[in-house]
Amino acid sequence: YYDMAKKMGVSRIISTFEKSVTAELSFTQELSNIECFRSNFKNDTSIYIPATYKELSNRNILCMEFIDGIKISDKESIIECGLDLNDVADKVVGSYLKQIIDFGFFHADPHSGNIFALRDGKIAFIDYGSVGKMLPRDRENLSDFVIYALRKDVRRLVRIIKKVAIKCNISN
Repeated sequence: YYDMAKKMGVSRIISTFEKSVTAELSFTQELSNIECFRSNFKNDTSIYIPATYKELSNRNILCMEFIDGIKISDKESIIECGLDLNDVADKVVGSYLKQIIDFGFFHADPHSGNIFALRDGKIAFIDYGSVGKMLPRDRENLSDFVIYALRKDVRRLVRIIKKVAIKCNISN
């Protein structure tokens, strides 16, 4: 009922949040997300996607393979296992660049309890309930942003930032 809330589109934000939470709680949707990740990473030997069992899953139950790995935050165990921390970090970051820039579909809950280093050096993600999707033009802008940042091309960085910036005209 407040003018500021109306200007910010709070009703739309709450509606979007409700849809997101409902989708995250649907095991059918999560199974679909896992299958999409499996398809996206089918040729990537550094990422492991857990197997799912559709015939044993439904909206309330998700039956999938147990992942026996090391939490990505457990540095000591990763080293004890003979894995290189820099290699593990490179694989995680590289997988996110692929997820966002190449596929426009990414794991949106990347805390240490959801990312594991496997003993064979692969990286495994779990909990695919929360995913993000990017429009092609946003992926292109992000890709350009990364390239310009790496090249230290400030002029083009500023141009990209202005291009994607959200303009707010909210007055008190």
